[in-house]
Amino acid sequence: MSLAPDVWSTVWHMSRVLPMETLPHWPEVAEPSVLHMIGVILGIPILLGLVIVLLGWVPNLMRMARGGRSSGNGAFWVNPGSMRTAGIDTDEDSAPYTTGQREDLVRAVRRAEQVSGLDVSVYLGPAESQPAEAFAIALLDSLPDPGRSLLVHWDTVAERVEFVTGDETDRVLSDSDLAQARAEVETSVEVGLPVDGVVRALDLLAHHARQPEVLHSDPSLEVSA
Repeated sequence: MSLAPDVWSTVWHMSRVLPMETLPHWPEVAEPSVLHMIGVILGIPILLGLVIVLLGWVPNLMRMARGGRSSGNGAFWVNPGSMRTAGIDTDEDSAPYTTGQREDLVRAVRRAEQVSGLDVSVYLGPAESQPAEAFAIALLDSLPDPGRSLLVHWDTVAERVEFVTGDETDRVLSDSDLAQARAEVETSVEVGLPVDGVVRALDLLAHHARQPEVLHSDPSLEVSA
């Protein structure tokens, strides 16, 4: 191989730089062999490479620890564990969704959370050998606060959408609201744009779940029973 001369040359030069003799009054030590020196030269870069790989996995591990999931091939997961203030993970593993589509989804989730006060999550991906509804419920249960959460799951294999809500979410979103949101997604699927349908569905549900503003909080103005 062409690299062999370079390795041997490096070892030879290091042997000329490093002292091979024990200093006076120091205990006798064995001189390092060529194999030991090759191990040091090759081992350090390999170790650094492993550290870099592990650091790359830290964000995914943090997501999983907070109830999220890392994005797999053909899937995109936006939830409280994967949301980022400065942007999103534009990893190509999130294909076939474009960077623009992923950014649209993140913005829609943030809008929905701000307007409704709910925890909103979206998962685009297969149901992993489970019925779509059961898989969506499992995703909801994995969230930090499922009771006040709204989860939208677009099954990329079955091409169907599931809306799953917690107990608190059920108080502000009706079955009719969810049916309208489902219609938004299904209409978009007909023209091949399910992501756009999910964005519109989130905007619609956020509007329906909007909490009425309190005009005043003076107890003296309350109507007594």
